[in-house]
Amino acid sequence: MLKIPIKMTIEEKIELNKQIRKYEGHNSFILSLQKQLKTNKQLAKEEHNGRAVKVLSERQYSAAKSSLK
Repeated sequence: MLKIPIKMTIEEKIELNKQIRKYEGHNSFILSLQKQLKTNKQLAKEEHNGRAVKVLSERQYSAAKSSLK
């Protein structure tokens, strides 16, 4: 059975970005996402309240969500 991904809102993405940035565990995937959010200049940016917010891909967010549970 195929799962149809539900598109996340910018608010959900911002909240997950906060959780990823605060993460202090040993999960190498989450640590790599931390590094991407901090240093990657190629990440897509979305406008939110007049501010550009770095966003990851939908797949990365869904994987991070399940890893952070």
